[in-house]
This record gives sequence, structure tokens and C-alpha cells, in this order.
Amino acid sequence: MIKDVENYVVFRLATEIFAIPVSIAHEIIGYQEVTEVPDMDSFIKGVTNVRGNIMPVIDLRQKFDMPEKEVDIDTAIIVLDMQIDNKNYRLGIIVDKVISVLEIKDAEILPVPNVGSKYNSNFVNGISKIESDYVVILNIIKIFTKNEIAKIINQ
Repeated sequence: MIKDVENYVVFRLATEIFAIPVSIAHEIIGYQEVTEVPDMDSFIKGVTNVRGNIMPVIDLRQKFDMPEKEVDIDTAIIVLDMQIDNKNYRLGIIVDKVISVLEIKDAEILPVPNVGSKYNSNFVNGISKIESDYVVILNIIKIFTKNEIAKIINQ
């Protein structure tokens, strides 16, 4: 049976709205202290401990060249289960606010326009309109270069 609908975690970064598949989102937690790790790219904020598991934490605002923002009550970490080179890894991404979990039909996902898109089409699976907002659907693993992935999983 072909799946024509998928659930997505929808979140905000600055004025932009993004979504990632629920299938890779292990859990959503409130922001918690992150310990810096020396000699990391600026978007790798450090590591944190979630129920005894140490995991790297990525600041998507910095990765997308957005201005920094103070942590507030809405700031969250989406814990992701990622498969990289046939191994499972857990990492967290810092987002300004988790908006909801939504079901989006494949037919509602439009291709990324080539003209004027500020995001690399390699890591965007498409765009969907939800009510009056456009939602950028991310392919989270393709956001990072191979070198960045190596730093993230080996730190």
C-alpha cells in the first residue's frame, strides 16, 4: 500500500515555519542546559543529557544564518533519531517554538521553486500551505555536509 499522508512536527524559527517527519522525531522537550564542546562549528551548540543519554545539540537558527535569539519559555529541543551510514544516532535541534503535529497529504506538498528560494533545494523536500502559512518541509539529514555530520556524530 502506498502511503499518501504523513505526520509532521511543525515548528517556528524566527518568522519561518518548518516541518520534519514525525517518524524521525523521538520526542520534544523543553530547552535544557547545553554543555559546549571546544572546536565545534558554531551551529553545534554542544551536548546535553536526556535521561542518561548524551547527545549533540544543533542550533538550526545558526545553521540557517538567522540572527540569534534568547532562550524563552517556547524554546524547545526536538530529539531526532537519525540513521547515518547504517548506524542510529540521536541528536537534538533547537527550535523557537513547536507549533503542532499535522497530517500533510503528499498531494499538498509542492516542489520548491527554483527562483528566489532562500533555502537549498537539496535539503527541502517541498512546501505546503497550511491555512495562511507556507511550511518548508525539511530533509534534516541533507542540511549538513558529510564533514559536518562526521563532527556531529564523533564529538
